[in-house]
Amino acid sequence: MAMKAINPKTKLNRQLELQIWREATSIFMTSGHGGCEPYGLALAAYHRGFDVEVHVTSRDPMFLSTVRDEDRRDVVALVHQEFTRQIKQTNIAVRVGKFDIDAMIKAFDRGGIPLVLISHFRLTGEKSPHWVVMTGYADNFVFFHDPYVDWDLGKTETDSVRIPATRAEFAGMARYGISRGRAAVIIKQRNGAPP
Repeated sequence: MAMKAINPKTKLNRQLELQIWREATSIFMTSGHGGCEPYGLALAAYHRGFDVEVHVTSRDPMFLSTVRDEDRRDVVALVHQEFTRQIKQTNIAVRVGKFDIDAMIKAFDRGGIPLVLISHFRLTGEKSPHWVVMTGYADNFVFFHDPYVDWDLGKTETDSVRIPATRAEFAGMARYGISRGRAAVIIKQRNGAPP
């Protein structure tokens, strides 16, 4: 969604979604397949011609504390190490430390599209990490698109578009796990590239 907002020629389809997931996955998470790791998402966007910056609260691998099996934890750590090595070979900015919703709004105002890691608990009741796309803000609200549509509950695409949350609600959603880690990947038009 972020790439399409910046480059309308981007073709959104299931193949692209799965390819990005394959490039960005942490391999394992909790008891199931892995989710997209921030560095992996950043690399996927970078290799598709976008400028990218990553905001994380720690250089440690995301989701590691959710993986119970030691062998799987090792795999997640190795994947993160490889993403870190690849990031160092690019001009992707990695900002480590405290960040908040105001930082995402500033990035948005500069033409960036923030992908923000949230806990899906407040939306679905499930304690799973989930990426949403910030689409705007007004007064005390942040708006975002959620790529997940719960068809089983009779939801449609319009239920997942421009979802409003107060800044305080969004700040509460935008953290994950016991460590309450935060992550955002900001995608921008590459300097000198046509829109």
